[in-house]
Amino acid sequence: MKKILLLVTVFTAMFALSACNTSTDDPDPDPDPTDLIELTLEELAEYDGLDGQPAYIAVDGKIYDVTDDPNWQGGSHNGFYAGQDLTSEIGSASPHGTSVLAGVPHIGTLVDSTTEEPVDEMVYLTITELAMYDGMGGNDAYIAYEGMIYDVTDVAAWSGGSHNGVNAGQDITKEIMSAPHGTSPVEGLTAIGELVIDNSGEGPYDPYLYLSSLELLMYDGTNGNPAYIAYSGVLYDVTDHSAWTSGSHQGADAGTDVTAAFDAGPHGLSILSGLVIVGELLDGTSGTTNTYNDYCEYEECNSNGGSMTETIYLTITELAMYDGMGANDAYIAYEGMIYDVTDVAAWSGGNHNGVSAGQDITAEITNAPHGTSPVEGLTAIGELVVDSSGDGPYDPYLYLTTTELAMYNGQGGNDAYVAYEGVLYDVTGVAAWSNGTHNGVTAGTDVTTVINNAPHGTTVLAGLVIVGELLD
Repeated sequence: MKKILLLVTVFTAMFALSACNTSTDDPDPDPDPTDLIELTLEELAEYDGLDGQPAYIAVDGKIYDVTDDPNWQGGSHNGFYAGQDLTSEIGSASPHGTSVLAGVPHIGTLVDSTTEEPVDEMVYLTITELAMYDGMGGNDAYIAYEGMIYDVTDVAAWSGGSHNGVNAGQDITKEIMSAPHGTSPVEGLTAIGELVIDNSGEGPYDPYLYLSSLELLMYDGTNGNPAYIAYSGVLYDVTDHSAWTSGSHQGADAGTDVTAAFDAGPHGLSILSGLVIVGELLDGTSGTTNTYNDYCEYEECNSNGGSMTETIYLTITELAMYDGMGANDAYIAYEGMIYDVTDVAAWSGGNHNGVSAGQDITAEITNAPHGTSPVEGLTAIGELVVDSSGDGPYDPYLYLTTTELAMYNGQGGNDAYVAYEGVLYDVTGVAAWSNGTHNGVTAGTDVTTVINNAPHGTTVLAGLVIVGELLD
């Protein structure tokens, strides 16, 4: 009772003093709602007036700042503490009720701690709009990688809107592809939006494109195709440009890199003014023009030119010879299909972001943030097989889940497969695996732990045929 009476006295004195000192500089008792902060009860607790923190109290859902009130020095007042909701205390202890709060700064609203945070909507920015988010002068810092936009405003490595000489506000796909650290600048970041060609209206939006020189050939403005040109690695849409009727302009063809032609021309870059940027060219040398026959090296061509490439069949062991090292071509496999990346810039030297050519990269692509982009636009030149001897047909290279592997148990006429460290081996005709079992271990299972703990180790795998990979 004494505590309540004392609180009444102090509250009355405190707010009476505040009323006597009221001037035209006093805070507005009804501030603009847009100026109010919102705190949950848990967040309010942080403003306890200790260790340099402001002192806030809440009454009837409103938050008041008592930091500068002499009666709340140190964040406490007569046994009560700042950082709390004092609605019941002021209601029971003061005959004046909330009127005693007149003149005390009303700075915010107490909100329900269970209220879910609003879900941020995805943003859609053109490459021009992205440039505004450069992290300079108070701007947020955004970067784009393979069409997705990431917010790096609060990422220490992007302090000041720059990271290792690369500025925010731009697409850094090429920089990441050529950097030794690979995708580390975007790993762990959550995409907040997408890079688009045109974000007018409500959508849907045309995606920002990443084309190889070969893929660009298809955008030649003929037979109903859009007309795109490349200049200094940037793709421009000239489909509806009057100067590019039928996909050609003064000897320069759409579907090609026109950098050299434009640099040598009298109009310079003025011809690019007003054109819509639709994406980027990911390979090729500025100013070079691919021909139809270049394209036919990768595509099945008709009688108008080129020749059809025969399908090749390689085992996983044979694939390893195509590692892009020395004079070797560079091949990769994805989901059983083989792709030639010998002349793909992103695979220069037989390596891409730490992944080497000459191997199956299905698992790497499955786990990578960029998804299937390393093989998009490539044309398969062959198939990964179990045994390529003779003239075929060939058993396909398998990709099995643990559940699917269980069917290969060597029972009831089934083949017998085992998995070791993600690789599938065929033990069907192996004497030690008669009836699908070996020393109590059953085929159709992952035997990694068993082999690692066995005295013979991996020697038991010698000579076994690799038939595929375990995906989970």
